[in-house]
Amino acid sequence: MNFFLSPGFGGLCAVIGAAIAYLAARIATRQKARTDTDQRRHAEVDRAWDRFVWVMDHRTEFTPSLIANLLAQTITSAERLNDNNLVDMAGQVAAELLAAGDPTPAIGPSTTTPIAADNEPDDQEGT
Repeated sequence: MNFFLSPGFGGLCAVIGAAIAYLAARIATRQKARTDTDQRRHAEVDRAWDRFVWVMDHRTEFTPSLIANLLAQTITSAERLNDNNLVDMAGQVAAELLAAGDPTPAIGPSTTTPIAADNEPDDQEGT
């Protein structure tokens, strides 16, 4: 019973309390950092979608090759952010744009969505 009243027991309780406070602060800091990272990524994905919407809204104001370049940049950002929906959608729009006959395709190689420009007609017997 004398141990619980001794200065050594008081010191031991203080050390245990400090360890608990340290662990609680460390856990809270990790959760905050994880939340900040998630919020930053979410904001970047939102900005990429906003860029895509802007390109689609203004596509008639620019040349097809410029639109293709803007879409390529959007695809690159979406691939970096692992947003497969945006990669697919921008890739489809870019492929349709190139299939419409843009003579200077400006889309670079994509790791997830290959875009090929086949502007030559398949039937050349009449020439």
